[in-house]
Amino acid sequence: MKSSYAALAFWVLLASRSYAAPAGAVQFGREILPILSDRCFHCHGPDDKSRKADLRLDSLEEAMRDLGGYRAVEPGKPEKSALLSRMLSTEADEVMPPPKTHKPMKPEEVEVFRRWIAQGAKYERHWAFVPPERPVVPVLEGDWAGWVKNPIDAFVAQKLVREGLKPAPEAPVHTLARRAALDLTGLPPTPARVAALSTALS
Repeated sequence: MKSSYAALAFWVLLASRSYAAPAGAVQFGREILPILSDRCFHCHGPDDKSRKADLRLDSLEEAMRDLGGYRAVEPGKPEKSALLSRMLSTEADEVMPPPKTHKPMKPEEVEVFRRWIAQGAKYERHWAFVPPERPVVPVLEGDWAGWVKNPIDAFVAQKLVREGLKPAPEAPVHTLARRAALDLTGLPPTPARVAALSTALS
């Protein structure tokens, strides 16, 4: 029980960082796949019974297939990608998704696709099937080195430094215990758990 709160928090942070993309990089699983699933896969997905135009968009290999002098997706070349030109078309018989679906692309969604293609149109497996990787713990210097007590602190400090912020005063143990208990169980901590956390943090 001594380190249960800290251990759980560490693994939650580790998992969230394992799937984080570099700043500015479009995340296929979080930004592209949901749109493809909602707007495109009914006609251009894995089901060959409902597929149209002999076009699949559920894999990069299929999306890059030669369709007679053009490709739906040209990694690194949004201007040559038919998928993007169809999204931008103003012609009712050309624009995708078709008007009859009543699911038009929003400008910001089209921009995400443009950036994704420009960045190489990388397809990724669903995050649930990607093994987590332990991130490299940042090394802080100066006053921050003394403030960091564990790997989580190092990641928090790195973000604070990047944003030009300073840490808030450390909360007392009973406050930390209450926050953790309410988040994890929905109930306030027992005196025994507060004592256990106090021992773990000492």
